Amino acid sequence: MITPGTISLVRKTYFRDAARRVEPYASPLLAPSLDSLPPAMVITAERDALRAEGDAYAASLAAEGVDVDHVVVAGRDHYFLDGRDPRHDRALMDRMAAAVAHHLR
Repeated sequence: MITPGTISLVRKTYFRDAARRVEPYASPLLAPSLDSLPPAMVITAERDALRAEGDAYAASLAAEGVDVDHVVVAGRDHYFLDGRDPRHDRALMDRMAAAVAHHLR
């Protein structure tokens, strides 16, 4: 679903100045520290071209002591809430909602 061409287009669209693509605003992985961030849920899809970045982000958060729930959706691509498996989709959305609700209390 996400091709190298799509990634290039998005980077050019959001950060027209290539020099800005190395700023933490472009990717939190570029931040000098993540230790002050709140708890996070990172969801990646097994076959997503962006998975490596999401996995690295979750690992960096955990390494800096941030409470992180990292979920990898097996066998799926970038858009994994597409209705192919409504029960699985619903369970994942419920998990996300529960995490947000827990941290808003």
